[in-house]
Amino acid sequence: MGLNTARIFQWTFAVLVLTVVVGYNGCGESGFNAVYMTDLSSISGVKSQCDAQLMQTYSTTYFPLLSTNCNRCHSDSQGSTDLATSYQTFMQKGATLINYQATHPHSDNGIDLTTQIAAIQPTWTTANSSYMTCLASTPVDPGGSNGSAQSLKLVSKVIPNITNTIAKNGTFVSVQWDVSTEDAAASQNGQFNAIFTVDVRYSLQSGVPVGLEFKNPRMHLKATGTAITLDGLNLYLDGVYQDRVTTWLSLSGVSVGSTTDVSLAPGTANALAYYPQVSAGTMVSFEFENIGLVGATTTTTTTTMPAGGGSGTAVTFTQLISTDPTLGVLKNSCLSCHSGPTPASGVDLSNYTVAVSKASDIQSRMNNAGSPMPPSGLVPQAERDVVNRWISGGTPQ
Repeated sequence: MGLNTARIFQWTFAVLVLTVVVGYNGCGESGFNAVYMTDLSSISGVKSQCDAQLMQTYSTTYFPLLSTNCNRCHSDSQGSTDLATSYQTFMQKGATLINYQATHPHSDNGIDLTTQIAAIQPTWTTANSSYMTCLASTPVDPGGSNGSAQSLKLVSKVIPNITNTIAKNGTFVSVQWDVSTEDAAASQNGQFNAIFTVDVRYSLQSGVPVGLEFKNPRMHLKATGTAITLDGLNLYLDGVYQDRVTTWLSLSGVSVGSTTDVSLAPGTANALAYYPQVSAGTMVSFEFENIGLVGATTTTTTTTMPAGGGSGTAVTFTQLISTDPTLGVLKNSCLSCHSGPTPASGVDLSNYTVAVSKASDIQSRMNNAGSPMPPSGLVPQAERDVVNRWISGGTPQ
């Protein structure tokens, strides 16, 4: 995604000096459901040669380990069965953080990979040293989906009414940036005519805030005109880069060419930033790793459905499991496995109570290109929209 050598060293150093706290993104905090690299051809110049060498080593060390043991929760990131996707996220997180997670069982998986990590470490250390030498020996072509390495960091803001998210049982509030006027450095003000919005709430433990939780980042143009393309979304709290919130770094090649909000993360879990010093005055900022203009648009594009979003007439569960060719999405795509006396994973989606309890999982997996349900691949967007409408309408029976 057009990362330069300085950035790589910056991230590595940040991870090394970090006091690692258990509380990192839990199970389900997988990467954005975006267009991932499927090969190295999208990385131009000498960096592709360097990465090709390191990826070869990665394919025989970390990749089989992570894709086997971390796929259930991180199928869109380091646990992906796609080599390029797994490698890309691994390089963004850094070996230090991955090693810590793999050797300290977290969330509900209880997997301890200490022995396996120790076995591959010598090989990886040698390969990574050669990689750094390769990067330093020749200038790196920035690459990136929009052909530039232009990043943009937004000004820091206090979240409005954040304290209300405790009293209102976890309700999210929205915070918005005018990308055309709120560049932190002011050097790109007026260049990108768009509004960026994200929903935020406190993350609570026993009713006490221990961080912030984000969902549904989205963007729209302020007026029809030149489209914007985006790669990578970083989070900063009180000016500190949150290097453990890597959920959004896999955003790649997303185009915003509409005056209607386009979701930057359809169908994925929320992003949790563990930040014990969080308060009503915590300053929040975002940075786009790679942002560029990609041409004029003459019409408003169709909005990508955000997770939990949707519009139109509410859909009922009865319709979802019916033989209706348009609305019977669960019947057509899920019940062949998830029904009957021995449903897959013990989940009977013909049962209304079960389906409601699994609603967020259904929505996430149906929009997850890296680990879709059904396993054969993503169903058409129109069918996913039907499920979105059921959920956003309150999951009526």
